[in-house]
Amino acid sequence: MSEEITSQKTGIIRDEQGRFVDGVSGNPSGRPSETLEIKLIKKVSKEFIEDYREDLAATLPKLSAVLIKKAMKGDINSIREIHNIVIGKPKQSTEISFDQSLPKIIAIDE
Repeated sequence: MSEEITSQKTGIIRDEQGRFVDGVSGNPSGRPSETLEIKLIKKVSKEFIEDYREDLAATLPKLSAVLIKKAMKGDINSIREIHNIVIGKPKQSTEISFDQSLPKIIAIDE
């Protein structure tokens, strides 16, 4: 009975095997547009890649041909080295804190 009601209101949208008939969409409102977040991520990524390409183009003439050849062959250490030269090594910070409540050691001369 639900099939009859559905077909009366919207027309036949599925065949006997449950597939959509030709000319009928399973998603009538279409694909959702990109969110502002997705657009921003794409824009920032594109800008980063363009900047990286410019920096790489400026740096490559300064690099040795051997390093470039190794990187082109897939040597990961050479690729990493070129990457570090182009945008710099990642900074690593270490936080060290001392507990002020530790007792002081006093040297006693006998």
